[in-house]
Amino acid sequence: MGCEHGMVGTPPNCHCPKDSELLGGNCVHYTATCSNGLAADFTPQPCAGAEEKLACKMRQDGLKDCCCLLYDKL
Repeated sequence: MGCEHGMVGTPPNCHCPKDSELLGGNCVHYTATCSNGLAADFTPQPCAGAEEKLACKMRQDGLKDCCCLLYDKL
């Protein structure tokens, strides 16, 4: 039996494909608008759209990347 809910891979190592995230038990695709290489203490502006989610990740080099994620409708 393969992966379910839009996941890819081989069980038990199932994961959502690139540019998607597990939400409500299913992989939901998103479009990302990103700013990369920001200072660690930089406060990013809120995303332009009310339906967008701001997501930031710290990098190994001490900088961070921030993206506004707009999810496809379910």
